[in-house]
This record gives sequence, C-alpha cells and structure tokens, in this order.
Amino acid sequence: MCHHTIEARSIEEIRERHRSEEADERFDEHVDVDPADDPAEDAEPPAEPRTPADD
Repeated sequence: MCHHTIEARSIEEIRERHRSEEADERFDEHVDVDPADDPAEDAEPPAEPRTPADD
C-alpha cells in the first residue's frame, strides 16, 4: 500500500480546521450583502404565444 493516505473531509470540517475564531467574529460583523433584485419587477411580459411544437 502507498504510505500516502487521503482523508475525505466535508467542506464544513475543512472550514472548521482552517478558520480562526477571530476570523469568524470579523465575518459576522462585516456582512455587506446587497439584496437581490426582484426579478418580478424587471420581467417583461411574454411575447406572442407560440404554438406547440410537433413531436
């Protein structure tokens, strides 16, 4: 067998191992996320209705 072993980890486990508590605190303080645009406001009405395709 090879002496290299690959340990499968979930992304959460990797984050826990590599993220410091100080980084977590700074992340919580600086959440600057713009709200998503409402697609219903900018949606254009559909063009003329299409006939169903022949199968």
